[in-house]
Amino acid sequence: MVALIWTLITMIQVYKEAIKALMSHEKLEKIRDYLIECVMWCMAKLKDCVEFGNKLAYIKVGLENNCC
Repeated sequence: MVALIWTLITMIQVYKEAIKALMSHEKLEKIRDYLIECVMWCMAKLKDCVEFGNKLAYIKVGLENNCC
């Protein structure tokens, strides 16, 4: 899951210039930059949530295996 999110983040970073070229109109620059940053922020938070869930899963498995 983390690898998928990292792949999406990398794809967004790679295509950021292409997105900027497509939305090159002067009036769209601020909106375009804001949208790109929003998507990057959301992806970073999603990655953090998945990594946190992975840590909790490791803790749960460790506690269940040691208590039995």
